[in-house]
Amino acid sequence: MQFNQVIGHLKEKQKLIELVGQNRLPHALLFTNKKGNGAFPLVMALATYLLCTDRTAEAACGECNSCTIIDRLAHPDLYLTFPVFNKSKTSGEPSTCKDFMVDFQSFITDRPYADARTWIASLTKENKQGNTPANECNELLRKLNLRPLLGGAKISIIWQAEFLGNNGNRLLKMIEEPPKNTYIFFIAEEPDKILQTIQSRAQLFALKPYSNQLIQDALIANNIDSEQAKEIALMADGNYDLATHLQEDDKRAYYDMLRAWLNAIYTDNLVGMQQSFLAMDALAKEEVKAYLHYCIKLFEQVIRAQYLSPDTLPLSVKEKNLVKGLKKQGLNGYKLEKVNEEIESAIYHLERNVYKKIVLYNLGMNLQDILLKKEVSI
Repeated sequence: MQFNQVIGHLKEKQKLIELVGQNRLPHALLFTNKKGNGAFPLVMALATYLLCTDRTAEAACGECNSCTIIDRLAHPDLYLTFPVFNKSKTSGEPSTCKDFMVDFQSFITDRPYADARTWIASLTKENKQGNTPANECNELLRKLNLRPLLGGAKISIIWQAEFLGNNGNRLLKMIEEPPKNTYIFFIAEEPDKILQTIQSRAQLFALKPYSNQLIQDALIANNIDSEQAKEIALMADGNYDLATHLQEDDKRAYYDMLRAWLNAIYTDNLVGMQQSFLAMDALAKEEVKAYLHYCIKLFEQVIRAQYLSPDTLPLSVKEKNLVKGLKKQGLNGYKLEKVNEEIESAIYHLERNVYKKIVLYNLGMNLQDILLKKEVSI
């Protein structure tokens, strides 16, 4: 991964390059970002730049041995730490990153902007909780105390560092007194969950959220039609990983599901509502979340349609017609606020591994109650 391959964060890239060039790069950095905001690609680009044996003042060469093997996430002086869950092992010992490394390399290469819950969901349909176990921290300390195999720097990337929990205490001495040319880069979406003792020892690099325009431009650069890119960027709301997976087939399927669901609710069609429930329940958890994000963004357009012509909204023709229909049904700002609160609550509980069937059933019942209520007290 090179700096010019990372979406956005131009100032941050330049600052990191300058720090390396001036030999002032802190040995411990905490990169914070929102979902899909590019911290991992940025940190990988920094690692590539540090380990390159023929870098220029602006970029890694991309051709030396280090650049070639780091592209495959196989550099012997680059240590990746990420959330895992316990597999069934004959030894009875807790699982470590080594047990998942091949899967993680494949996953993060394909989806470098993804988050931890998407990673765990890619491995199992069970409601597994990820964490970074104590024995993983001990193994990392052992590796960082070794000499670099290729004679350069040693780099540890701790992805989704909030999953360290109290095990992060094991890293404190290494952070305070690291061996020469040793760097530890933490990446977190919820930095408040990281031990304060770690936060105080690492320099903060807070990344700004992606704008819809930046995501739209990135999609267009990847040969996505400009109108479709505009629609997807709106739905993704700063999450580039979600944007890359909201292609036309997904959006069409989401639209069809939402339209069928709303028709069933407004016509009080119990069979239709049951079918909508089964269609959602058949999706993997991450797909359900993407679909619910789509619902939120489309409902937000109904609010805009109160003040603007629906024809001016960044939606497909079918979506514009759906917005017009919802407007005619009297879907006002108060109801929309309640609808979005219910959907966001469902997403929150899905992310915390509440049983999917229960979450979706409650959501369906609550939305029916909100949308069919004829008189609302404000």
